[in-house]
Amino acid sequence: MKAVIFTHPSDYPAARACAAGLAKLGVSVVFSLDAADDAAGLSPVTRTTEPRNGNLRGNRWVRAQLRHLWQIGQGDEWILKVDSDTAVFSLDWMALATPSTIMLGPDVPKAPGAIYGCCYALRVDALPGLIAKADALPEAADSFEDGMTARLAGDRATRIPFVAKGGVWAGYNWRTTKPDSVWREKFQIIHVDRRNSNRAPVAAKLRSLLQLP
Repeated sequence: MKAVIFTHPSDYPAARACAAGLAKLGVSVVFSLDAADDAAGLSPVTRTTEPRNGNLRGNRWVRAQLRHLWQIGQGDEWILKVDSDTAVFSLDWMALATPSTIMLGPDVPKAPGAIYGCCYALRVDALPGLIAKADALPEAADSFEDGMTARLAGDRATRIPFVAKGGVWAGYNWRTTKPDSVWREKFQIIHVDRRNSNRAPVAAKLRSLLQLP
């Protein structure tokens, strides 16, 4: 199985940690960069030319992203889209896919119908159908890729509920007093978000959670 990490220079250290964690699970990672960005030693790399609008936004970007995932996913049943600032400890959550599932990922409690973009799986042979639907969308610059992709998948998107006491996924709490081992034991996916310009702690926390040197 392959995973694509759409990343940018300020998140390269986090992307490297995320990729190292996925490699432990036998997942091959491809870094997707904007055409103008220096690869800075990342490998393997692919590039996109469509505007990313800051954070993978807009219907034009959604079309480009789906095509990108389809091209990279050839030969596999599933392809993962994973954010740079995400730690993935297990792929057991993929067993939650049903035969009709074409998109599988975390539910978003505050946005009914969406799927959280930190980590989700797409069935590769269903991507041409999603691309056709995306091609028919009107232009819009403010749609987020994860929510729009989930809408395109419709009732064939399987959403994984959030369970605070221990489930598949969680957002990391920077005020926690619990050691990393507790987070690893309770969850399979942890999004280590930090909503400010200082991204260095994100990469450090990912490496710690993933037990990387």
